[in-house]
Amino acid sequence: MPFASRRQLLGYISGFVCAEGCFGLSDCRPRFTIHLRQDDRPLLDLLAVSTGLGKVSDHRPAQPLNPSSTWTIAGRAQVAELGGLLRLGGLAGRKARELDVWSRAVDEVSRGTTPGVMARTHVLERLRDRLAQVRAYRPPERPELLQLTGRDIGHESLAALRAWSRMAAGPLSCVEYMRWRRGQPDAPHRNTIVRHFGSWHGALTVAGLGDRIARAPRPIGGEERRRDRRVAQQARVLAAVRRFELEHGRVPRALEFFRWRLESAVEAPSQATVYNLFPGGWAEVLERARQAAGATV
Repeated sequence: MPFASRRQLLGYISGFVCAEGCFGLSDCRPRFTIHLRQDDRPLLDLLAVSTGLGKVSDHRPAQPLNPSSTWTIAGRAQVAELGGLLRLGGLAGRKARELDVWSRAVDEVSRGTTPGVMARTHVLERLRDRLAQVRAYRPPERPELLQLTGRDIGHESLAALRAWSRMAAGPLSCVEYMRWRRGQPDAPHRNTIVRHFGSWHGALTVAGLGDRIARAPRPIGGEERRRDRRVAQQARVLAAVRRFELEHGRVPRALEFFRWRLESAVEAPSQATVYNLFPGGWAEVLERARQAAGATV
């Protein structure tokens, strides 16, 4: 055995299952898979040889997708043996809950090997649905942190613009505002004002200073184009997450997704752009992807 002890083997398997394993019920038949890049096939071969379970196969999809390898365990006796190993190895969190439901399906199929006894299809179908529920990603529930009183950017911006306008002569330009702000470091930055009100002209208009705008606003349409581009970028991210889920049978973790993107979804926006597109972070990405998947069912 390539491992120093059975305990070491169990720990190795459990770690791989938590990171990459996928419990499945295909046509109410339990199966288990780990899907990796083909470069990592030696790891899957090591698992298959060490346990004596399943087989490793290669998959060469059409470009631009990359070759991959999959360790599959589908035989009735072998999935039962794998379930026993994983119980000994110990899993935690969502994977432990998946194993519990999946193991009940394994036991139900094994029950059908008894003479005169058949596996109950309705039980297997119920377990299949339950497994899908358990596998669904749910953002962690965290207790509310101490809520600090936030700044009222809108009020501060309008107060600063009005104070500046009383001291400025002639048209009000953002360049002149920034010069005035050098002596007023507590006043909001021009970019802060623009983000809050949507544009410099919009901020001056709300402040009641529209008649002193330095120059006419840019033609309408730029904001709409930026919005459309943002929506299109978000859609590419969600499509890539969905593709990862279809390939691997589970949703990706953030760093895992961005590593995969470099080789398999280069059309998706970069990591920095993703976090600009989804202010709620990776949890928001997964929740939006789940909603989009539900809308297409």
